[in-house]
Amino acid sequence: MGSHFIIDSEPDMGTTFSFELLLGVAEGELSQRVERRHIERKAGTLSADLRQRGEALSGRHILVAEDSVINQQVVREFLKLSGVNVDIANHGKEALSRLEQNTYDAILMDIHMPEMGGVEATEHIRRQAKYADLPIIALTAGVTQEEREKCRVCGMNDFVAKPINPEELISVLCHWIGKQDTPPTHTPYHPSPSAPSKATQEQREPQAKPEPTKLSLAGFDFANLLEMVGGDEEMIKELLIGFRGEMDTLQETIDTHIKENRLPEAGDVMHRIKGTAGNLGAAELHKIAATMNTSLKRNVFDRIAYDDFKKVFAQTKTVIDSLG
Repeated sequence: MGSHFIIDSEPDMGTTFSFELLLGVAEGELSQRVERRHIERKAGTLSADLRQRGEALSGRHILVAEDSVINQQVVREFLKLSGVNVDIANHGKEALSRLEQNTYDAILMDIHMPEMGGVEATEHIRRQAKYADLPIIALTAGVTQEEREKCRVCGMNDFVAKPINPEELISVLCHWIGKQDTPPTHTPYHPSPSAPSKATQEQREPQAKPEPTKLSLAGFDFANLLEMVGGDEEMIKELLIGFRGEMDTLQETIDTHIKENRLPEAGDVMHRIKGTAGNLGAAELHKIAATMNTSLKRNVFDRIAYDDFKKVFAQTKTVIDSLG
């Protein structure tokens, strides 16, 4: 086997037998080790609270239905830190297809998606008795009471708003699919009015945050995003560059919808920008996109407000371009 067997013996003292063998590692096992070390390294930057609570989700299988590639990456990376297996669906129809092919412990469902939105997809799922107990949690940048009511009526169990708060997401998931009884940070929704919530608001002491980031861009606050990606600044740069690659197309799409007087459709695109900007920490862009989204969805166009949006949008592109 390409080795030597060594015997070292000394009278009245004893004998030592030794050898060394160079053995290969199965490819699958090696990749699992590398992935585990990657997760452990990055999870070490999370607060102790998140790390402890997230352990209750290890091994769970979750479907994330979300049309924004950037938001997909953020949510998937965060859930991986807790040992969660994640599948991605780009819209509601794809979510229904994946659900027929796999078994999931929960679905994180965006509300506004092309092809089929989250509300319609949830209604399809709830019509099938075998999915009656499957937790479906809304992921959306909409925070109005009307939006929340739509989530409840269509059969969703709970609601997590964008930009996603790491503690809230872990808390909600632990409540519905955790391996221990973990109350959520807010009162959850229930599909049936006959099932009132017994969860109470949990009060926690402030937890330690990741070390201050060296990454700094004007108009961006990366504190929340850093926790979502386990302090991986290189990944944040990748997410920013990825968003920059979409921005020109998003602007052109909005301009086309407005020119053709399809304001609600323009509002859908603005909603996507709002959610992505929020998760990336682009505070000013998130704020003005939220304002524009509200007016466009009401079929109202404000030229001055839109000019302000385009100005902020252009500034954001310039800032991201500075990354090279």
